[in-house]
Amino acid sequence: MSGPKRQHFDGQDERGEQPPAESVESSAITKLVLRPQEIPLDDPQSKYLFQPSAAKPFVATPAALQRYGRDMIVACLQLLQRKAAEYKGIDYLQVFEGSTKGERLWFMEDDEGGAITALLPLDY
Repeated sequence: MSGPKRQHFDGQDERGEQPPAESVESSAITKLVLRPQEIPLDDPQSKYLFQPSAAKPFVATPAALQRYGRDMIVACLQLLQRKAAEYKGIDYLQVFEGSTKGERLWFMEDDEGGAITALLPLDY
């Protein structure tokens, strides 16, 4: 993925807290709900696990960090990791939607050599 400026962070929640199954809330009362992916979960392209590594870092755009904060973004990533483990992979693009019209947070996983990125649609 080229273009947006991204900031690295480890994606680990030091508290070990788990968000609810399909939605995440922050202390700022922002609630994000994971939207259904565009392709079936059993499609061969549903192969992404959203597991950061040294070869595939987890990054976020400054706009995403400013809007949602590190804790909310990490909670969303953890939800995606659980869903990916449950289904043995999910689509490369996952979309969380907020209660405000048009409020969205995207997660994209690149293929080998890329990154896992949290971003706003306008960052793309």
